[in-house]
Formats: sequence, C-alpha cells, structure tokens
Amino acid sequence: MGKKKVAEMEKHREIFIDGATQRGVSSGVAQDLFEQMIKFAEYCFNKSHSTAYLKANYPVEYMAALITANSGNQDKVQKYIANCQKFNIEVEPPNINRSEVDFTPLPKEMTGEAKDKILFGLSAVKNVGDGAIEAIVTYSRH
Repeated sequence: MGKKKVAEMEKHREIFIDGATQRGVSSGVAQDLFEQMIKFAEYCFNKSHSTAYLKANYPVEYMAALITANSGNQDKVQKYIANCQKFNIEVEPPNINRSEVDFTPLPKEMTGEAKDKILFGLSAVKNVGDGAIEAIVTYSRH
C-alpha cells in the first residue's frame, strides 16, 4: 500500500476480504476496513521517506531515538555518536544526576545552549544492569 500501486492493491482486496470473512469478520466490515487502508495509503510515507523527514526536521530527536534503539550494540552506538558530530550535535557523557535510561534529546531551542545536544543514556553504559539503572534514575529524581 505504501507504494500506492492501485492495480496491486485491487488484487489484494479479494484476498483480504476473503481472509477476514474466514476469520469471522463480516464482509461489510472487511470492505470498509480495506477502503480505510486505501485512504491511508494516499498519505503514508515509506520508511526511507519517513526517516529522511525525521532526520531533516528533528535531527536531535531522531538521533537520540536511533542511538537508544541500538543501545545494546556498542559498535552501532559509537557509529551513531560519530554521525551526531556530522550534524553538529554534541553527545554529553553519562551523568549520574541527569541521565535517563534512554538517550535524551536536548535541542538548543529547549536548553538555550548554542548547540544541539544529546545526553548519554544509561542503558548503553557497559556492564550496568537494569536494576542499577532504575535505582540511579529513581534516586536522581529525588
């Protein structure tokens, strides 16, 4: 549906409706749902377009989410932190008083700083377990 190929979508209409009715969904509901999916396809972005949009318009938030999603892989974390430098985004080291579990975006508009920053997430600190991280975050909020 993301490619908006009408002929391809129409081929799947019958397959979808048949599959839905075999699972106890009424034909009318299945048809209505399929119509909604077609309307959605008119507006949806494929993954590469969505990624490019986020990277261009929300680079700090995008990079913080990307690093967080890969926080268990040290090689990828290092690679993405290096990419941050290309975007002129500083990655602050872990801070026991300020860091959260995840990498935290700190856009300059929010902080008043001269440059965008990301605060290192404790989940990517090597050999620190979830229990210790939870205790650190809980304690630092008090």
